[in-house]
Amino acid sequence: MVGSVAIALLVCLFVTDWTFTTGLAIGGILSLINFDWLQSSVRVFFKVARDGGAPTLPVFKYVLRFALIGIVVAIAQLTDVISVPGILLGLCSLVAALMIEAFVQLYLHFSKGEEL
Repeated sequence: MVGSVAIALLVCLFVTDWTFTTGLAIGGILSLINFDWLQSSVRVFFKVARDGGAPTLPVFKYVLRFALIGIVVAIAQLTDVISVPGILLGLCSLVAALMIEAFVQLYLHFSKGEEL
C-alpha cells in the first residue's frame, strides 16, 4: 500500500495541482491507518475465538474507523482546501496494492510452469 501511494504521489506531483496531491496523500495515510486498525481488530477477534471465549468485536471501534474517514472527507469538502476525489483515490490504495500482489503471484505461478 505504501508503494502504491508513493508511486501515485510521484506521478501527481508532476501532473496535478497541490490540492489533489495533498488529498491523495491524506487519503493514503487514512487508508494505511484504516488497514492497520482493521488488522488489529481482526487479530484480537480471532485470538478471543481461539481461546474459547465469545468473540466480540466492539462496534464502537468498528464504526469509529468509518466516522474518522467521513469526518476528514467532510472537512475537506467544507473547507475546499483539499481535493475530495484525491482523498477517495488515496483510500483506494488497498485495491491497487491487492491488484499488484495478484499480478505478481500470477506471474510467479505461471513462471514455474504449473497449471491452476
